[in-house]
Amino acid sequence: MGEPVWEARELNQVGWFAAQVGDHTVARAHCEAALALHRRHGDAHAEADTLDSLGYIEFHTGNHTPAIEYYRRALSLYRDRGNTFQVADTLDRLGEPHAALGEHDRARTVWREALELYRQQDRAEETDRVQRQLDALDAG
Repeated sequence: MGEPVWEARELNQVGWFAAQVGDHTVARAHCEAALALHRRHGDAHAEADTLDSLGYIEFHTGNHTPAIEYYRRALSLYRDRGNTFQVADTLDRLGEPHAALGEHDRARTVWREALELYRQQDRAEETDRVQRQLDALDAG
């Protein structure tokens, strides 16, 4: 349709949903294509969304170090734009690869920040889940 920004956003969406059903090869291909388009067209917010998707894909394929890097890059872009809703979600996901690598202090740090943001945003379900994650870290 001649709308490369929308094409990139939809590529990321297809990638995200493919990752949700476990088709990580398709997910990665779509998200990498989306990332290239976002960068070419200067859509930094959507770039952050795609970096977050790639972090999710890497974590769920056991590639924890690249997942952390993708999540950190997404966080930086979200923070630059003041998007605290997405910051909270990405911090929440960032704790998972840290915990998987045994980096419990780092997981605890990002989950505590996510917890505080979730509380400020009145996101009760997310608050409860992250609190359980922190409790499990402290108990383990």
